[in-house]
Amino acid sequence: MKRKTILLILLMIGAVVATFAQSKTEKFEVKGNCGMCEIRIEKAANSVEGVTSSDWNKETGMMIVTYDEGKTNIHHIHMAIVKVGHDTNMNKAPDDVYEKLPGCCKYDRITNNEQQVVHYEVFGMDCPGCQSALEKQVNKIEGVDSSTASFQKKQVSVVLESGASVSDKEIEKRIKKANFTPGKKLNPSKNEE
Repeated sequence: MKRKTILLILLMIGAVVATFAQSKTEKFEVKGNCGMCEIRIEKAANSVEGVTSSDWNKETGMMIVTYDEGKTNIHHIHMAIVKVGHDTNMNKAPDDVYEKLPGCCKYDRITNNEQQVVHYEVFGMDCPGCQSALEKQVNKIEGVDSSTASFQKKQVSVVLESGASVSDKEIEKRIKKANFTPGKKLNPSKNEE
């Protein structure tokens, strides 16, 4: 009887450890101004299956989100937020959605000439861990503000710092360094969700 009880306890501990091993917390910028923005941003993030908590700080504009990597990824969370009208450091909200925000929620937007986003095909990614490994390599490039990889879409989106110029060869070199195969540079219109 004791042996069965010990085995059951060990299995339960293993299940708890496995659950927490998939939990990931990320911090990123989301544009907004007020308490209504906070409610809208957090509600959008929490609507993504796998998100366990979200907290947006209107003073700093920073979002802290915890999610289950087995159920979602950071790209899906960013896309949910931009769909309700708030720019993130990786994606821009559609203009028509932004325009429908209440006046107090209209934040200063980054114009396209201030920040550039480029997309590249990447082959060989097949899990969230692959995405993370690729993002870490690409983020090491001088002039890159951030990057978001998607193994489902087989691509990486790279956000360049304002006025920065990064060569395609440098990005391809980092993709290879992460042990993936670079494809072609993509037209941004082909990458919309």
